Amino acid sequence: KQRNMRCFNCSSQRSFQACNNIGNIYYNLRDLSNALLFYQKSIEINPEYAVAYENLGNIFWAQGDKEKAGKFYRKSKKLSDAAMKKTAWPQL
Repeated sequence: KQRNMRCFNCSSQRSFQACNNIGNIYYNLRDLSNALLFYQKSIEINPEYAVAYENLGNIFWAQGDKEKAGKFYRKSKKLSDAAMKKTAWPQL
């Protein structure tokens, strides 16, 4: 299964969203192990990408590990809140 990661170059700075999207495909196919690999790679490339943390939470929730899921959901929320503070929206 890990050969799938080698078929796609997840090394460029712009590929974090692509890695996350590939993870979503695997998640929807119920291939959680490959989904996990791509979400982790997305985070490795861009540690501030809140969506990938939420998706990791979804994997652990689906596996019944609510405590671990909560850890990733909280990280996602923290990153999302921080990103909102950087936008102009709070100044409106």
